[in-house]
Amino acid sequence: MNDSTRIAPLICFESVYGYQLTKQIKQGAGFIVLLTNDGWWNTSGGYQQHLHYARLRCIESGRWMVRAANTGVSAIIDHQGHIVRQTNYGQKEVIAADVAVYSGMTLYARLGDYIGIIALGGCLLILLQYLLIKYHRRRQSLH
Repeated sequence: MNDSTRIAPLICFESVYGYQLTKQIKQGAGFIVLLTNDGWWNTSGGYQQHLHYARLRCIESGRWMVRAANTGVSAIIDHQGHIVRQTNYGQKEVIAADVAVYSGMTLYARLGDYIGIIALGGCLLILLQYLLIKYHRRRQSLH
């Protein structure tokens, strides 16, 4: 990391929404820092889901993440979503690891949520085609 490395900062639940991070990746962020307080989850399992969202953001963006939780699970996550190091829930601990800085763009970083919209449109076209074929066959069987 050098003085010109851009960081994508996320605070708590911002990590659930991919479009928040995509904007920062397009502006040149080389890795992600997530600051969070997972204490309000207690041990319900919600803190684990929140950690998995963080892993998903790393995969989508192709970036490493430093996840710092004052309560919950702190972790270092690589660009493929693998947890390199982590703490246990509620445990006071310091972890350290080298974090890679990336500048490339994944497909999701380029297109964002348009991928889902395109997929939904494709599914609707297939459904429409199926219904038209079914309707056409039904009309033919009546004649």
